[in-house]
Amino acid sequence: MAGEIKLKQVSFEPDEVILQPDQPCQGAFLIESGKVEIYRMAGERKVVVAVLGRGDIFGEMALVDHVPHVRCVRAVEATDCLLISRAQYEDLLATTPPIMKLILTRVVRKLRRTTDVAFGR
Repeated sequence: MAGEIKLKQVSFEPDEVILQPDQPCQGAFLIESGKVEIYRMAGERKVVVAVLGRGDIFGEMALVDHVPHVRCVRAVEATDCLLISRAQYEDLLATTPPIMKLILTRVVRKLRRTTDVAFGR
């Protein structure tokens, strides 16, 4: 089928750190099963920003706005995800109308500012 992409399946063990701040973007992860927590460190204290489960996605903001990750992501339990790589995303984006690219980029930029204010960087 034209335009079809094959997503890579990735698995994480409980307590495995998946993403860390300043790490380059690998892609966006769609959770098929399990749970992850998104958190940041405030000195020695861990501040949990969100807990995500089946059907949720993480890593997408770094994918869209081309910046390194700003928070940590850790598997709370055994977690299986589908990964859309940066290359796959860029291939899909190449066929997207420019106005939609602009809207997506601006929405993610606003969301990043909002989460930075709400949860700290």
